[in-house]
Amino acid sequence: MNDTHVNESILSEEILEDQKKNRIDHMTYLPGMEDIGSEIMDQVIEQWKPMIIANIPQQM
Repeated sequence: MNDTHVNESILSEEILEDQKKNRIDHMTYLPGMEDIGSEIMDQVIEQWKPMIIANIPQQM
């Protein structure tokens, strides 16, 4: 396995400033990315409900 970690303590100030300038928010949708919405999670939960209910121990 290749270790791609960079020891930032040995980088020049110019490189560090360039890294900061070019840093992007990894949570932001970029052009071409599809926002699938939350309906996928809703569908998964709906499919799991019967199994969850069936496996809840019946209490007396």
